[in-house]
Amino acid sequence: MPSIFSGEKQGSEGTSAFGIATSIFSFERSSRPVKRKGKRRGHRRLLISLSNYKLHIGYGAQMDDQPILLENSPMDDDIEIFCRQVRARSQEHFQSIPPLLAAGSFGVAVGLLRQELDSLVRVAYLDEIDMSSPKAHALMSDSVNGRQWTRVTSHGRQARITDREMVDIAKSIGGWVRVIYSFGCKLIHLSDAHDHATVDPFSKLTDEQRQEIVGYLHNYHQYPHEDVDTDRFVEYLPKVMRKLVDNVEFYLTEITRKNNQAEQD
Repeated sequence: MPSIFSGEKQGSEGTSAFGIATSIFSFERSSRPVKRKGKRRGHRRLLISLSNYKLHIGYGAQMDDQPILLENSPMDDDIEIFCRQVRARSQEHFQSIPPLLAAGSFGVAVGLLRQELDSLVRVAYLDEIDMSSPKAHALMSDSVNGRQWTRVTSHGRQARITDREMVDIAKSIGGWVRVIYSFGCKLIHLSDAHDHATVDPFSKLTDEQRQEIVGYLHNYHQYPHEDVDTDRFVEYLPKVMRKLVDNVEFYLTEITRKNNQAEQD
């Protein structure tokens, strides 16, 4: 599978290496409840009711004012709930970045990037092990039921799947993700990075780590600089979050498509 995180220059920010345009988000007030399995589903498509709002997510070759809704057949409850959980998390992250930056809460905003990267790493990991496999289904069920993700070791024992394992196995994720993931962890847990108002945490990264981030910003966001620091990164932080959310949504769409296809085969 081609990587959406490859270093290839893209024609525009909205077009990924898959030739799929950036997802479109729009919200509208809704009093209609979520329809559960076994009840009337009506016109369920990629239309996810979150609380009393509808989050429209669509992909298409051309960006326009109306999202393209993709038909989605009924699927296993755990898979459906897992996708809904991930989308709900992404929605909160996406909506929270602007007010956090307006309040000068850089550390909290980067912490949200780290949390969205957690979602991305997990869905990319599911892709690597085959999204429609029993193993992937079991992991999604674990998330739905509040259990840790585990694997069977070579000795036949259950062991927790670590973040590092998922990052390493999810081969489609580039080096910049590892840098931001580690950087974000320092702003979630108390560390020297929380002194960012006095000491720029980017100055403590190696030249190679900063260049990984700069390379990503060049390739996906037309970043004009050759180095990165807090002030310059803040300007691009909303775009980075949007890109992460879009990439997570791509994988969720693939989970739905591949599992529906597996049911039909």
